[in-house]
Amino acid sequence: MRDSIFLLEDLFQKLKNGDWGYAIEKSLEIAREEHKTDVKREEIATKIFKEAYMPDFREAILMLIEKIDEVIDSIKDTSRIITQRKFDEKILNVLEPEFTAYVKLCVKAVETMYFSISKLIINIDESIKLINEIKSLEVQVDEMKMLLIKRIYNIDEKTISILTLLQIKDVILFMDNIVDNAEDVGDVLQLF
Repeated sequence: MRDSIFLLEDLFQKLKNGDWGYAIEKSLEIAREEHKTDVKREEIATKIFKEAYMPDFREAILMLIEKIDEVIDSIKDTSRIITQRKFDEKILNVLEPEFTAYVKLCVKAVETMYFSISKLIINIDESIKLINEIKSLEVQVDEMKMLLIKRIYNIDEKTISILTLLQIKDVILFMDNIVDNAEDVGDVLQLF
């Protein structure tokens, strides 16, 4: 799961340099990671239903794995949108430094989500601290998203095609979904 967000970050870096082959390869790798997560989710769900767990605990675990799956799905969807069509990669440089900061915030939110899950059993106070950090990151991502969209709306479509502008806007919105879903994972963790 955690590897997928790093693959997406790497994909964006390569696209800035126009390395479309590498970006498509990373998008396919993300899709494979997402499939592995789906298989693991099904294995966990099957095990949960076979074992004797309290209904509330079972429901919380199922909600958690579903929300984690939504994070991975959003990462995959973002990678597919960005590689769906070849666009003028100078748009990524036009949106700098905010675009890179936005990507880094999204990566940090997913990484924080990962650590909050891993700390849940070991140190619940640390897990809650990390959940609160995800909420803070989500606010920052929302602010950066609006800034980037405003910048896109101010780009002259004579310099960058309208299709590229729409595609990048979609990427920004899909990345926001990644962080929203990571925040939802934190909300579920608070049920434990």
